[in-house]
Amino acid sequence: MAEFGSTMEKYLTPEDFKALLAKINSDGNDEISWDEFLTDYENDLGN
Repeated sequence: MAEFGSTMEKYLTPEDFKALLAKINSDGNDEISWDEFLTDYENDLGN
């Protein structure tokens, strides 16, 4: 997550980055699990 954060902070405000992290790392463990990825992907397909 640190590498992801250092890349994305160039493009997002701190508030937007925090909101993005809450969405892609819902359990807050600083890892994006396969289950979290699939849930997010399925939600995106539904929209």
